[in-house]
Amino acid sequence: MWSSVIHFAINITVEIGVVLALVSVFLQVIKLALPAHKLRTFFSSKGGYVAGIAFGSLTPFCSVTTIPILRELLRAQAGFGPSMAFLFVSPLVNPLIFTLITASLGLKVAVAYTLLAVILAVLFSWLLEKFHFSRFVITSEPSGEAITGCRAGKQGLSRIRSQSIGDHCIEFIAGSYRSFVSFIPYLLLGVGLATLMQAFVPKDFIVQTLGHDHWYTIILASVVGAPLYIRVSTLFPLISVFLKMGMSSGVAMSFIIGSSGISVPEIVLLKSLFRYPLVLTFILVVVSIAIISGLTVNLWF
Repeated sequence: MWSSVIHFAINITVEIGVVLALVSVFLQVIKLALPAHKLRTFFSSKGGYVAGIAFGSLTPFCSVTTIPILRELLRAQAGFGPSMAFLFVSPLVNPLIFTLITASLGLKVAVAYTLLAVILAVLFSWLLEKFHFSRFVITSEPSGEAITGCRAGKQGLSRIRSQSIGDHCIEFIAGSYRSFVSFIPYLLLGVGLATLMQAFVPKDFIVQTLGHDHWYTIILASVVGAPLYIRVSTLFPLISVFLKMGMSSGVAMSFIIGSSGISVPEIVLLKSLFRYPLVLTFILVVVSIAIISGLTVNLWF
């Protein structure tokens, strides 16, 4: 047992670490192509929901790797509502999840879920902005107007123009490194908690608990799936087992959304950006999307 748990801990540490490193580099590219003032324009509170939904749905990030990107959006002072829409949509509406749902539950269910998830993500994001949940964001130093993170202004821009290609490369690497290192403590804590979950919540328990077709199982599936860190590649065979045992499509949908939209490592990372009221609200919103989607699938499909 413990050998498999240790293997799991090593695997997810390496997996999430590599992805976070790649995302850190990706963020520097974003800063190069889209300085802070352009990010604020694209993700403005008025028209930024389209950008947040589009960016989130086209980027196959897992729930963990959305956090560094969210941090850069908040640092660039992008609209709070559109930034939250990106946070909700990215792990829940992307090509990988669409493929998983299509293979497991059919194309009609996948299309219906995608539309419903987008509508709910925009609605909840708008409500969070409307009720000023942005006050629970942990403020940090705003991004500068250029790729190096310099403070906005003529001095920073003129210094960048005078730098050589080598200087740009060094600052690019240094920025990527700083972004990655800042998440390491949260990564290790999240992996530790996820490993404990793996050790003491065996898959047999999940199968026995959720392998039934009852209305309350939809709610239970979202709650059970939420804290687990399950890869999409693992979800597919797991859902196949559930469906063969007679689980309803709604329960399967609820579990997919709960386990894809939330994980222990993500919550630990999210705590570096949000205070507890917003963290808890985020969890409640994702669980609500899972339950609503599961009930809808059971009623209409």
